[in-house]
Amino acid sequence: MTITHDFEPETTSAIGRSSRCELFVRHPQLGRRHATVEVRSDPVLGVVGEVFDMGSTNGTYVNGRRIARHVLRDHEIVVFASVALTLRRVMWSLR
Repeated sequence: MTITHDFEPETTSAIGRSSRCELFVRHPQLGRRHATVEVRSDPVLGVVGEVFDMGSTNGTYVNGRRIARHVLRDHEIVVFASVALTLRRVMWSLR
């Protein structure tokens, strides 16, 4: 399963199978609150996205490596259990 989502600047979005998550995905391998994506402004780097695994059983992976925390780069593939999300910097643009 592959998903697309626009992350708002200056927010933290939860990803999981709980309907309380900003990115709600019904998938049995996802935790209720599997991971979060934080999008913020950095005085040096501009808009930065960062993904955090929330202690999930099935893990969060970036480019095939299991992570606990990772600063995102353009076009990286993030996999939450078996749900893939491709990140594009355009989604992080300040409006």
